[in-house]
Amino acid sequence: MAVSKLQANSISAPGFLGLNTQDSGVNLESGYATVATNCVIDKFGRLGARKGWDLKTTSTTLSTDAYIEAIFEFKDVDGSQTILSTGDGKMFAGTTTQTALTVYTDTNGTVPNTGATIGNRMQFASLLEGTGQNADSYALAVQRGIPALVYRRSGNAHDGPYILQQIGDYGSKPTGVATFDPDCVLSAFGRIWTAGITSNQSTIYYSALSDPSEFAASVTGSGVLDISTVVGGNDDIVALSQHNGFLVVFLSASHCYLFRSSVSFNNGVRRCYYWCRLYC
Repeated sequence: MAVSKLQANSISAPGFLGLNTQDSGVNLESGYATVATNCVIDKFGRLGARKGWDLKTTSTTLSTDAYIEAIFEFKDVDGSQTILSTGDGKMFAGTTTQTALTVYTDTNGTVPNTGATIGNRMQFASLLEGTGQNADSYALAVQRGIPALVYRRSGNAHDGPYILQQIGDYGSKPTGVATFDPDCVLSAFGRIWTAGITSNQSTIYYSALSDPSEFAASVTGSGVLDISTVVGGNDDIVALSQHNGFLVVFLSASHCYLFRSSVSFNNGVRRCYYWCRLYC
């Protein structure tokens, strides 16, 4: 029996046509891959190997068997970035060295709030306070059962190191709310939007314009949206988002609502007249 001559074939970019698990591997062109484990697609459409994880933290005060459960990239007005993270009942700043942050009662960051607690799965959002050259970067951290926290520069001139304070010790809580402990937070339309507080899980509380720590009714521009008048009182808000000019409200009954703005009031906040229901 005659034996065919072996020929070498060069495959310059194996798998560049992508992964094909439907057709038989016998008949596949050489450009297809039948197995692609731990791969990425580069900008030229080729399969490439992942670089894997890079260990950043070399110093932390996490307890044994405790883990980081939430991470947020905070951007300052000067362009610098700080990684905020929570776990083990603490909030940390930094990556290589994780510095545990203290909650203070005063604006200068000299009197610790000994009764303050920090959640492990806190959700973050950031917004500029003020406009122009006087603007400062703020971040809010929320979790149900934990009074909302604001991460801001200390001092009345906002020129000190960053500290944590509870909303109410700095800024103002929504009028009539004793414990302001929202479970979700969103930065959109020049405001901070929160929802899911223990005492009222169907109401959205939003801050004043370009003032992310002010929620009281006495502050111009802040307010509430009681969506129970639209969806009923037995559906709790579990998440907030924004898309294409809509405020998106996700509810516990496996659907969400899109609220569309129409008529201006309160320095640019728009009353929600148009809404639609989506099944998610």
